Amino acid sequence: MKSRPLSVLLAGLTLGGCASPAPEPPSSLAPGDYSHVRAYGAWLAKKEMKQHGVVGLSIALVDDQRVVWSQGFGYADLAARRPADANTLYRVGSVSKLFTTAAALNLAERGRLNLDAPLADYLPGFTIQPPGGGAPVRPDITLRQLATHHAGLPRDLAGGMWGRDVKSPDSLVPALATQAMLMPPGRAYAYSNLGISLLGEAVARAAGRPFAEEVQATVLAPLGLEHARFSTQVPDEPWMSRSYRLGKEARDHGLRDIAAGGLVASAMDLARFMSMILAEGGTPVGRALRADSVQEMTRPQFSGLVLDVAPPTALGWHLGHPGLEQSERVLVHDGSTGLFHASVVLLPEARLGVAVLANSDAALPVVNRLAVETLVRALAAKTGRPLPARAVLPDGPPLEAAQRRDYLGWWTTEQGAVRIVEKGDGLRAELGDKQLRLTPRADGLLRLDYRLFGLFSMDLGEMARVGLSRRDIEGIPRLVARVGGLSTLAGSRVEPSAIPAPWRARLGEYRLAETEGPLKSLGRARLLEEDGLLFVEMEQDGERGRIILRPLDDHRALLLGRFAEYGELVEAEAGGRGPATLVYSGLHFVRREDGDV
Repeated sequence: MKSRPLSVLLAGLTLGGCASPAPEPPSSLAPGDYSHVRAYGAWLAKKEMKQHGVVGLSIALVDDQRVVWSQGFGYADLAARRPADANTLYRVGSVSKLFTTAAALNLAERGRLNLDAPLADYLPGFTIQPPGGGAPVRPDITLRQLATHHAGLPRDLAGGMWGRDVKSPDSLVPALATQAMLMPPGRAYAYSNLGISLLGEAVARAAGRPFAEEVQATVLAPLGLEHARFSTQVPDEPWMSRSYRLGKEARDHGLRDIAAGGLVASAMDLARFMSMILAEGGTPVGRALRADSVQEMTRPQFSGLVLDVAPPTALGWHLGHPGLEQSERVLVHDGSTGLFHASVVLLPEARLGVAVLANSDAALPVVNRLAVETLVRALAAKTGRPLPARAVLPDGPPLEAAQRRDYLGWWTTEQGAVRIVEKGDGLRAELGDKQLRLTPRADGLLRLDYRLFGLFSMDLGEMARVGLSRRDIEGIPRLVARVGGLSTLAGSRVEPSAIPAPWRARLGEYRLAETEGPLKSLGRARLLEEDGLLFVEMEQDGERGRIILRPLDDHRALLLGRFAEYGELVEAEAGGRGPATLVYSGLHFVRREDGDV
């Protein structure tokens, strides 16, 4: 599953509790009795919705081919007082990727597409610049690498991705000639909406018709999903939920990259898809995939890559979840479009699955927690096993001075730049406006501890179970995060280096030239220098954070994520007498001059 910003995990923390206690599990429960699951799930849904300000939410729990619980909470349309139910339609964001992958596998069954063929076989006009920029090339990318986020592509092409009047999906390929790869193909896992969008274009080219039509005919219709569809815009129809920001109605933006995030579906639609996976392709309505295709879709891909630390994906699916370690295999994907959120989690061996969807901006941690907690209890109900104990490891001995020094400095992560400093005989991690204590655990890993106002230790949920360690991988100090048996590369240390004079001349505040899409709410963006490093500091919705920018030469730099050696290209526009302009992912950032409002 993709990583989520720490600010999302911290957003719902309060000092108060819920008015009513959680339903206690009965002392004895017949296997297959889901009454407690429904009672606890309903309690948790209401509690989390109230705490996070979620207007409407829907859930569906499947046991093999049966839906054993489906329910809606709150409102699909607050103004009209229309309740949410299991058939309410939501945008499902990146859960769409599962259906795109299924469409590709369906074409492969018919001999019209080969997952191990080069992308150029299907999109001969596709070119992109090599990592760090340069003349466009046709990289040796396969469709399998696209489906597993191992193609080396940047996360997005943000310019033109969102808006009221977005371009059609087929406009993406010619636009990529001005963009650069993140890293060589097959090097490491790097989550990419762009990669799945290209897979969707390959599906359309192989099928000989638009992507949305192909998925409708070969995946959605065979499953009997009459109202589900792929669309660039939010459909205006009675089944569709409205969307909300801070409790007030707001319209979700149009989306160019529909293969990556443009599916509209209900909890019951996703329940049918999960039952299809559990039945290895067949359903009472019809067959969408062969059994061998489902098996291929759900097995680990690209195991053993050094920078992956642990295998992260199947085809479309992510593998494993820290809240479900007792399960033999976990398939998971969540999704967000800004105002809509969704989570799908599947336990193939237990033949259980859950889908949770919501219509409000702060709902991502809600849908994820409700999905996992529901499955934990459903697994206990189905097997008769007790609920797993989630003991927190006790503290270990304090780090020695030499051990603390190993962690000091600036680290680049998906959540932004993190500075680890010594404070007394301990360590602190500074992430934007947040400070977290790094406390040794009994197993030698470092626990994250957030203290509100420096006084009250706050419950970070699953984040509290994360253990960090430092490891040298390919000669670079890395942070590795582990929860239970799952590990992932969390970040890399970045050392200070000489900053070219032209980049120093560009320091200052910038504004986004484009005003469409979710980024229109972006506040101050600043290019600054500190500790021998170049940073982009951004402020949005009251949250402030930094990202490290590593110059390559006088005009090019890399915006760093988890890797110190790879990043997304930022270019300074050459020439002209106007204000400095930086170009990133198709967006233009213009420096504010004196007198600018």
